[in-house]
Amino acid sequence: MKDTGEKEWLKKILKNKPEKMVEPEIRVGGGFADVAGMDHLKSIVTENFVNAIKYPKQATLYNVKPANLLFYGPPGCGKTYFAKKIAEEVGVSFIAATPDELGSTYIHGSQHKIRALFDEAEKKAPTIIFLDEIDTLIPDRSIDENKHQANETNEFLVMLNDSISKGIYVIGATNNMENIERAALRPGRFDERVYIGLPDVQSRKAMFEYYFDKLPVAEDMNYEALAKQTEGFSCSDIDYAVRKTSKTIFNQAIKKTDDDDHICLITQKIVEDVITNLKPSVSKNELTKYEEMRDKYGFGKASVAIRKVGFSI
Repeated sequence: MKDTGEKEWLKKILKNKPEKMVEPEIRVGGGFADVAGMDHLKSIVTENFVNAIKYPKQATLYNVKPANLLFYGPPGCGKTYFAKKIAEEVGVSFIAATPDELGSTYIHGSQHKIRALFDEAEKKAPTIIFLDEIDTLIPDRSIDENKHQANETNEFLVMLNDSISKGIYVIGATNNMENIERAALRPGRFDERVYIGLPDVQSRKAMFEYYFDKLPVAEDMNYEALAKQTEGFSCSDIDYAVRKTSKTIFNQAIKKTDDDDHICLITQKIVEDVITNLKPSVSKNELTKYEEMRDKYGFGKASVAIRKVGFSI
């Protein structure tokens, strides 16, 4: 029964065809070219991860290995998106796993799923395993309510110990560093912890330019003004603002004429009106808590803090 359950789970998580398993996903896309702004983060990930995979001979010469990465910070800032773009940038296999997919109704069933996940990644190495909501997958064992997950947490710690030597690279993402098992944060498991915060004004401008480049926009669009108007917006907030604007102008266009070829340009005023009616998804109080988390786990603590970044999602 357990073996059957594991196979069914693997078919789901790896998007297998019913009749046989297929390889972990090889993501196709523009990699970092699809990321607007975030130059500092790109540089950090390139130096700590990408270069060691792209230049294996030199990496071997200097005994340099890719680092497992842990992204943390407010929701909606693109942690998941950037992990996918890393896989595209280096052209390796990619598996994404969530708490729901790794859960099990069987005793120790989750341990078998965790082991099966890493075994499958090793078969198709080099492979990136992306663990979303990692605070739920590897919770702090010292908290009473998490003690029933101790065996699963231990299994993850064992799998992380020698994952890099097997060509398995793990990227975790969390909105809450406080709930992660402390042993998972030591060097050798997650070597680089990277805070990804709200996008700064330059990143917001780059995002608007990236999105509107694909849409019918008036020539006098002032992206810098839009960036200043969206102070405190997350990447998801800006994405939603652009989509809301597109839907607004689309409905205006079809009301004016039944001609499917008719085009109404997106103007500065339309975008600003949409933004005026939106609120940031991360409140000031929430942001303060995330910045305190950044300071606690930031510079000097085996991690890299990115104070404000932004990119397309």
